[in-house]
Amino acid sequence: MNLFFKKLVVPNEIIYQILLVLEEEKKVLTNLRLANKSFFYTISTHFLFNKFKPKCIQSLQNFTKTLAEFKHLSTLVKEVSFSELTPRWTEVTNSHVIELAKVLPELISLDLEMCERINDSAVQYIIENCKMLEELTLNDCIGIN
Repeated sequence: MNLFFKKLVVPNEIIYQILLVLEEEKKVLTNLRLANKSFFYTISTHFLFNKFKPKCIQSLQNFTKTLAEFKHLSTLVKEVSFSELTPRWTEVTNSHVIELAKVLPELISLDLEMCERINDSAVQYIIENCKMLEELTLNDCIGIN
């Protein structure tokens, strides 16, 4: 399959399918090319992990591991939101958020609403390592001072 994205907004479904292929089959998509690296891609974790609801945390770990292994895909993700997810996401910890920030240093928007188990150290790591971050939502994060 030859995927060539050319000056258009790629639907989340396509990005989702790419990540599924990488995660489940561990294939390298050598034919993935980007015509313009300034594209803005948004992946909602609600949409991305909807298929994996019983294994939400494991899916988050798989997602960050996949992006770490295939760094050229990590540049596609500019926005991550936990705000629409079910209460299972109250299990997201500092280590999950820090790993996400490590593999997505070009994030411009991160919504951690209701991630109750994160604290100031995770927020500090995000601020120091995601230099392009413009928006950080921390509503109802009870571990943040």
